[in-house]
Amino acid sequence: MAGDDPGVVPMLSYVDGPAAMDWLAEAFGFEERERWLDQAGVLSHGEMSTGEGLILLATPSPEYESPLSHRAHCDSAAA
Repeated sequence: MAGDDPGVVPMLSYVDGPAAMDWLAEAFGFEERERWLDQAGVLSHGEMSTGEGLILLATPSPEYESPLSHRAHCDSAAA
């Protein structure tokens, strides 16, 4: 990879985003770059890195839901 470009950056969604960030740091050594919480303490945006790798994290919302949640109410996705 050239420079600071991490290439593909996955976005992961966790029901308890702050706990997931803590676990990823403890279990795999990811370093926290950003943690944005809303007024209720729900993760709206998180960034973690390891080496040149970067992952983005958030909590599922009506605008972004997991494939399993989406499939539960979307006939096209259930097929």
